[in-house]
Amino acid sequence: MLEQCLDLLDQLEAQGEHVEDLIGTIRRALLSKPLLVPDDHAGLSATHMFQLSMPASQREQCLNAVRLAELRGLRTPATKTRGLGGFIAAWQEYTSYTSINER
Repeated sequence: MLEQCLDLLDQLEAQGEHVEDLIGTIRRALLSKPLLVPDDHAGLSATHMFQLSMPASQREQCLNAVRLAELRGLRTPATKTRGLGGFIAAWQEYTSYTSINER
């Protein structure tokens, strides 16, 4: 999902939106070491998970960027048929999350 979000953000940036900070934050997360997988994990590297730490303001920006992408009809190769509803739901959940540091 993070790779697909980067694709959407790159498309928005090409349209003149200022999403460079979001792109940088997500790219740094993807360049980090993936979270440990169980010993019996048989999935490909595309199924690896990464820790993404964003301040509340960036989480909100990313949610709004994905909503904007939806409004503009932007898609990734993997979302051409299903749309971005799942992405919006995931970013809404992450946006509503409050870390211990933010309390």
